[in-house]
Parts: sequence; structure tokens; C-alpha cells
Amino acid sequence: ELQMHRISLGVYDFNTSAIKCYKASGFVLEGVTIDVLWMNETFWSLMEMSKLEDEWRNNSGSVN
Repeated sequence: ELQMHRISLGVYDFNTSAIKCYKASGFVLEGVTIDVLWMNETFWSLMEMSKLEDEWRNNSGSVN
């Protein structure tokens, strides 16, 4: 219905529960942007993840 070919997300590297969930859902790591944000006197790094249409179709049966 939405006719999307690719979906992506960004998640901070310390959010291990979310990363585990995204990987279980078929998202793959594309890269990490190191020290992207200074927060609470520490740097946060951002992990970029994505899932392509074919991966979605193989996982769920259809893209709607």
C-alpha cells in the first residue's frame, strides 16, 4: 500500500534492548556515527539500521 522499498532507523548504541528487537525484526546494521551527540557529559554514538523490501517480504509474507 505504501510502496516503500527501504525503511531505516537510527538508534543510540547504548539502547541494547531496542537493537536486539530491531535485529530480530530483520533490520541490519549499516553503520555507526561515532560521538554524534554530547549528552549528560558523555558522547552518544548513533547506529543506522535498515530493512529492504525483499527482506520484509521474506520475513512477513507481503508488504502492504
